[in-house]
Amino acid sequence: MATKESSYICIPLNLLPAERKAMQDPNTTSESYEKAVEDEKQKIREQILGKSNQDIINEDANREPQDRAMVLLRALGSDLNINAFALNFRHSDGTLNEDVEEANYLNRRVVEVLSVDSPEDDATKIP
Repeated sequence: MATKESSYICIPLNLLPAERKAMQDPNTTSESYEKAVEDEKQKIREQILGKSNQDIINEDANREPQDRAMVLLRALGSDLNINAFALNFRHSDGTLNEDVEEANYLNRRVVEVLSVDSPEDDATKIP
């Protein structure tokens, strides 16, 4: 997951639970929205990414029910198992690329590298 310091951005097309909740609350400010989303992303980084199912279950045993990673995984939904996202990159000076053709080229290349598109492809060797 990209951070503000990353050399790229990744925009998921499926909203996070914090985004859906904030959009329904008329009192949400841009600051509270950004904080809620960043907090949820950090929770995903710490509690889910890089962990096995067993690790998540074991760690959840020591958490309050509302703080469990499995609750967040259910809220994220199965749609996030289908990777729908758009990528863009930052220039060396930190500015975001604004050339649509370049961004499209990057996205096409990523899809080519990460796709299983024939029966001969070995999915275990695709990053």
